[in-house]
Amino acid sequence: MSFWSKLLEADQNLFFFLNSKHLTWLDQLMFLFSSDWFWIPLYALFVFLLIKRYQKKSWLPIVFIIAGVILSDQVSGAIKRTVQRPRPTHDLTLQKEIHIVNNYTGGSYGFVSSHSANTFCIAIMLISFLYFRNLASALIILWAILVSYSRIYLGVHFPADILGGAILGLIVAISLIIIKKRVEKQLIYKA
Repeated sequence: MSFWSKLLEADQNLFFFLNSKHLTWLDQLMFLFSSDWFWIPLYALFVFLLIKRYQKKSWLPIVFIIAGVILSDQVSGAIKRTVQRPRPTHDLTLQKEIHIVNNYTGGSYGFVSSHSANTFCIAIMLISFLYFRNLASALIILWAILVSYSRIYLGVHFPADILGGAILGLIVAISLIIIKKRVEKQLIYKA
């Protein structure tokens, strides 16, 4: 068995272990955690905190966070179309063994997770832009982990999909944080 085959087998085994750990009362909660609409109040809080911190200049971090979400989402979509790794729910050999909720199966391909890429991108950028420390940083990372884990719980992503998405989100966030700092310097020099 090749190294790559062993990695895929380990990924499937971890997926089945995590996906099997479900509770009836948790099903709908995890379904909500996976919904973008559920987090609108939290996103509104993020915007409020950015406006409070940056005041008239709050447009800059907000624009960069929106750009980060768009970029991480588009890149993750491009990777999915290129790699074409079926989601667990679309793998005919695995479908019968997977715990799903509300008959939700997601799109055809899963690597890399857009949910994971987007939430980790937002989390890292917010930690940087709002100078979060200790508890606040831990909570925002916990939020990204929770949203990402919900995708495994719902049966629509393997752990490697989540890890790949988190790494993509991290790369996009760090890149945009660096660019934002350069833009801010340019704005200061022009002022």
